[in-house]
Amino acid sequence: MRLKTLVTTAAVLCGASGLAAAQGNPFSGLSPYVGAGAGQSDFDISSGDWGVGVTRDDDTDTAWRVFTGIRLFQFIGVELGYIDFGETTGTGLTGSARAEAQGIDLVALAALPVFQQGPHQFDVFAKAGGYWWDSDVRGAGAGNDLRDADDFDYTYGAGVQYQFSNFGVRAEWQRYNDVFGRVDTDVVMGSVLFRF
Repeated sequence: MRLKTLVTTAAVLCGASGLAAAQGNPFSGLSPYVGAGAGQSDFDISSGDWGVGVTRDDDTDTAWRVFTGIRLFQFIGVELGYIDFGETTGTGLTGSARAEAQGIDLVALAALPVFQQGPHQFDVFAKAGGYWWDSDVRGAGAGNDLRDADDFDYTYGAGVQYQFSNFGVRAEWQRYNDVFGRVDTDVVMGSVLFRF
């Protein structure tokens, strides 16, 4: 009984302190932002995916993304972004082959503040949602597995973010499933963002 009372008291005190922190927290409540970032895309692709005659491939390139979002509460947000994945290339007997893609993603973001002091805040976050991709494939060999098309699929990722007042920086990894219809693509990126 004593243990139950102690646990209940601790829970009430933690809840009260959390509420007080949230009331004095400049990052709580509605918090819209815009941002931009650049990094590297890594296409999970092999020379066999290019079809007959392609023997080598380069599956990394520069990717960039612009985004806007809103933190609905201290821990939950929504983000909309446009990403250019860059391109992957193949080389074979018939010359070079190229495939490039871009997409629009919409994700829910769950953030956990690890450190918060005055105008400083450090978060870890995870995000998941869907995205629409559009691809352009040229020079692929017969029997290739790459679609020159557009479609919807899912995406998820994780990262860390540091904010100082209205300015923030972010480092993240994000997986985009089935770009080109079957190629999972990982993007590692650094971004800057500005809160309104």
